[in-house]
Amino acid sequence: MVVAGAIFNVAGRVYLKSNWANQIRIYEGHWLVTSGPYSTIRHPIYTSVCLFVWAGALAHLSPLSGALAALEFADSLVRMIAEECMLIVRYPEYREYATRPKRMIPFIF
Repeated sequence: MVVAGAIFNVAGRVYLKSNWANQIRIYEGHWLVTSGPYSTIRHPIYTSVCLFVWAGALAHLSPLSGALAALEFADSLVRMIAEECMLIVRYPEYREYATRPKRMIPFIF
């Protein structure tokens, strides 16, 4: 899970190039990225963070680690939805793009 998370994280950042930022916002000069890992899932970086956290939770197998992993997933989901709303406003073609790749897990979710 950690290796898959690292691959998603690096690939997501490589394809985003200068579009990547810590904050959910669109800067001047940003463009819509739909290639590379973004052709398979819409949010590879959020997926990678969830994979890292869930790998840790599975390694510890405690109620606390499971709760923290669930909270991380919920936070990522809220951030993804907020980001998608912003992308739809800025890039109307995002709505059509979002019908193809799944949000986090290819072919499933």
